[in-house]
Amino acid sequence: MPRFVLLRCLFVLALCYLAAGGCSSGEKLYPVSGAVEVEGKPLTFGGVTFHPAADKGNTSKHTPISPIGEDGRYKLVTANRPGAAPGWYRIQVQANPSKAPSLAPPKFAHNTKYLRADTTDILVEVPDTKPNAYDLHLSK
Repeated sequence: MPRFVLLRCLFVLALCYLAAGGCSSGEKLYPVSGAVEVEGKPLTFGGVTFHPAADKGNTSKHTPISPIGEDGRYKLVTANRPGAAPGWYRIQVQANPSKAPSLAPPKFAHNTKYLRADTTDILVEVPDTKPNAYDLHLSK
């Protein structure tokens, strides 16, 4: 019986690992980093998500993400590997300075159009030739 429980636990852990992107997609990834600023000032918190733009031919099943550091910089990671697959991406930025739960509507450090992939106007292409830096310039 204990052997069965151990095997069952290992199976569940393996499924969690795969669901979290632990398996290699086989996609070649290229380093992508940059700085995020709002109206010329560095954004020093939040996160960046690159959503594959299927309408532009990007068929990647993975979504590169990165936190924004205290220096306003980000560095993408895809499925636990550094970088992003080549293709077009719609950029989502989330930066809500309020960390405490509240009934008041959140106040974002930037225009709310950047909160969703279907409303953002930032579209970039990651080429399959070299590392790239994408500085993101947001409005309020």
